[in-house]
Amino acid sequence: MRNESNQLPDSSDETRQLVARFKEMEENRKSVYFDSEELISIAEFYAYNNQPEESSKVLEYALKIHPENLDIQLYRCRALMAEGKTEEAEKFLDLITDQNDREVIFLRAEILLEQSDFKNAEKLLKKLADDEGHSKEVILDIADTYIDFNMPKEAYGWLSPLYETNPDDDEIRDVMMQCTFDLKEYDKTIRIINARLDEDPYNVENWLNLGRCYLETGQEEKMFEALDFALSIDPEREDVLQVTGLCYMEEKNYEKGIEMFSKLLRINPENIGALSGMSTCLTNLGMFERAITYQTKAIDRLLPKMPDQEKAFFYQQRAFSYIMTEQLEKCKEDLDKALEYDTRNSSIYLTAANYYLIKGDIDRTLEEAGYAELYAQNDEEQLKEILMFYFQHTFFKDTIRVGKALEELLGDKAKKYSYVMAYSYYAINSHSDEMIKYMVRTIVYNPKLLTLTEKSPFVDAARRVNEMLEEGIIKKEDYL
Repeated sequence: MRNESNQLPDSSDETRQLVARFKEMEENRKSVYFDSEELISIAEFYAYNNQPEESSKVLEYALKIHPENLDIQLYRCRALMAEGKTEEAEKFLDLITDQNDREVIFLRAEILLEQSDFKNAEKLLKKLADDEGHSKEVILDIADTYIDFNMPKEAYGWLSPLYETNPDDDEIRDVMMQCTFDLKEYDKTIRIINARLDEDPYNVENWLNLGRCYLETGQEEKMFEALDFALSIDPEREDVLQVTGLCYMEEKNYEKGIEMFSKLLRINPENIGALSGMSTCLTNLGMFERAITYQTKAIDRLLPKMPDQEKAFFYQQRAFSYIMTEQLEKCKEDLDKALEYDTRNSSIYLTAANYYLIKGDIDRTLEEAGYAELYAQNDEEQLKEILMFYFQHTFFKDTIRVGKALEELLGDKAKKYSYVMAYSYYAINSHSDEMIKYMVRTIVYNPKLLTLTEKSPFVDAARRVNEMLEEGIIKKEDYL
């Protein structure tokens, strides 16, 4: 959301040359001098490309030739935190000579926040703000820190007084934009963005952020209008193409999604987000052979750059494509690979359930589907996929269980699953109040059911329930 540079750590030719020099040094086993900024750039390159071990080697060398350089020390601390080694980062931070440096104080506050010691983190940041006279710079840095830790309420508390006295300051407005977006106060975010666009109507970042707000508020027409403006200003802007593609995916317009992701891949053939989008769109369109080409490209060429969850995603997606193209041996290989990278991914287990169903192993099918339920948690899309898997394969008692979970999650919005629930109760011969309840809801929310010309016992049962409603034997208000 913040208006930031679109430059990525590995997009600089100069950085790539530095990396090549460092590799050459390692191969020749000779010490070569790099200044601190160069070494940090190399470490960032490896970190961005998901090569933490290589990044650590660079930082070890950096500390060897620049042992007292504060920038390297701080970067090393942050790298340890990124690896989840908070205690190790804290011990390293304690060794830094200048404990009163503001960056050291901010990093210590971040460690406290990571440890959920919110009281002491706030105390430390308050003292720093007092010491710096509550300057604009320190307040913005404090707000940014809380935003980074997904604490927008705390960020807003610090930022609000500054914003009220400086409502036209661009830096302050940018942070407030992010803060209100994270708080889901989208009307406020939209007002800030529109004010920025009145001043600079050709700012791509602001049009992109406006599109994101309209996505969250469900204003599809305005969303695409904003994104179209952004693309008209810069047709090759990667993040705009990616967000536009994702928005088309949200609207289930997979053909347009493919169009956006294809443009993005022509600009950057190694854009992982675009490959992921292509995989999803093609899978949803049933174009599995073509989907496999993009999934394989991502796995064969870009796997080292991906975090583990993304690796698992591509293996799971390709495993499903292999199922749909009757390549079961390859499917099993990819499922095993996916689980090497992520053991808590609901989609992997649901794909495994499909695999074992085809193999005729019903016990293993239900076991894998059970794991899919466990890890779906409160994700509507994943629960819906599990619901439909059970329903389509006539596991009706399991369908009812997942349907109830969706009702707890969605409340009244779960009414769209009434037909599935009604049919499931009917199929297990449960002619109970629960079956009648979902029959009534189906009749109210899906009246087309009664116009079906084909005869089936279920439709006949629904018509009988409708007759009971018309004759006043039962009242729909009692079941909605």
